[in-house]
Amino acid sequence: MERYSTDSFYDDNAFVTPNILVPSGWIEHAPFAMWFVAKFQPSILVELGTHNGYSYFCFAQSVSRNDLATEMFAIDTWQGDEHTGFYGDDIFENVNKINQTNYASYSKLLRSTFEDALNHFDDKSIDLLHIDGLHTYEAEKNDFESWLPKLSDKGIVLFHDISVLDRGFGVYKLWEELVEQYPNFEFAHGNGLGVLKVGSESTPVDYLFKIQAPLKAHIQMFYSALGKKITIQFDLDNADREIVNLKNDLTQTTEL
Repeated sequence: MERYSTDSFYDDNAFVTPNILVPSGWIEHAPFAMWFVAKFQPSILVELGTHNGYSYFCFAQSVSRNDLATEMFAIDTWQGDEHTGFYGDDIFENVNKINQTNYASYSKLLRSTFEDALNHFDDKSIDLLHIDGLHTYEAEKNDFESWLPKLSDKGIVLFHDISVLDRGFGVYKLWEELVEQYPNFEFAHGNGLGVLKVGSESTPVDYLFKIQAPLKAHIQMFYSALGKKITIQFDLDNADREIVNLKNDLTQTTEL
C-alpha cells in the first residue's frame, strides 16, 4: 500500500489569499483550487459558469503565481439563471475588466451558451473542466456528457454544489452516480466540491484519489479550515469598509 504524508496534499499555494474577493458560494474552495492547479498544471482549463469570476480568478491567480503554461477559458452567457438569479451587463463588464487587467495573456472569456462553445475546442483537448452552471440534475448531466469528449486522457472534472440538497439542485444526484464509475475525491464544506478523474493517463495528483481514512478525513478538515479563514477575511474586509463608510457619514452629519 502506498503511504503519503499530510504535506503531500498542500504547499505554499494553499495559504494564498485570493486577489479577487467577492461574494460567492465557492469562496471556501480557494485554498484547494490554488494548490490543485499548481500541482496538476493543466494545459487547457475550461470553466462552465463563471458569474462574478471568483472561482475562475482563483485558478488564474494560481496559473500566474506558478508561471504555468496554461490556457484558460471562461464560458458563460453572463445573464444568470434560476439559481444564481438574473442580472445585467455590469457583472460581465466587471469580470472582463479584471481579466483584461490581470490575466489576458492566457485567459479568454467566451460569452456563449455551453452548447455553442463546444465547437471552440477539439476533442481530448481539455485537461481540467469546472462545471458550475445551472444546477438541476438534467442540466448538470447534460453539461457533463456534452463536454466529456472534450476531456483529454489526463482529464479531471470539478463539480460544485455536490452537498446542496434543496432549491432544485441535483448535482448531488449526478455525483452519486459518477463516483461509482470514476476515481474521485470530495469536500463537503462550501456547498461541496467534487473532483472526478475521467482520463486514463496518470497525473501528478492521482494520489488524491487513492488515499483512505483517516488521512482522507484529515485533508478534508484541513481544507475546510483554510476555507473558513477565507470567509473570515472576506467578512473582516467588509466590516472595515462599513466602518469607514459609517465614519464618513458621521463626519458629514456632524459638519451639518
